[in-house]
Amino acid sequence: MTTSHSSGNSSVLIRQAGPDDLPLLVSMARETFTDSYEHLNDPIHFWDYVDGALTEDAFQEEMQTAGSIFYLAFYDGFPAGFCKVNLNRTNPLLPQDGPHIELERIYVQRLYKGMRVGHQLLARAIRTGLEAGCRYLWLGVWQKNLQAIAWYERQGLRRFGETTFHMGSEVQYDWVMGMAMG
Repeated sequence: MTTSHSSGNSSVLIRQAGPDDLPLLVSMARETFTDSYEHLNDPIHFWDYVDGALTEDAFQEEMQTAGSIFYLAFYDGFPAGFCKVNLNRTNPLLPQDGPHIELERIYVQRLYKGMRVGHQLLARAIRTGLEAGCRYLWLGVWQKNLQAIAWYERQGLRRFGETTFHMGSEVQYDWVMGMAMG
């Protein structure tokens, strides 16, 4: 499944990732995650998480999980970012009058930030949720990631509560943010 968006002379192409894309996905995940979080975390906890969660084996297992979908974004043909969604992943902090879709990951490479790549990945996640009959989209975002929180708020997501995230053996606190769809 491929979607594209053009603005001016540049275009963003979004397509579903498959097993052949695992090296690219893992490379982008490690690069973008490191760019975003390495300087904010204890190196031992940070690399413990990266070396366990951002590997081809881990992503292959995630890709094989029912309802989990990875999407790749390309800007003018170059890999620019990716997202991962999980269908029917409910969150008790959101209204329970319909199924949910979780946006588990959304990362854009530094070079492509500000070029609507993230916007197009979010739009693809929302479209996937709507096509599956989901009523709400939700995600967890680290409370110290103020830039991401502000971006999600500009996209219409709001805070519903708090959850924890384990960076290695360190417990961190995330905001649960979400939005009604459709």
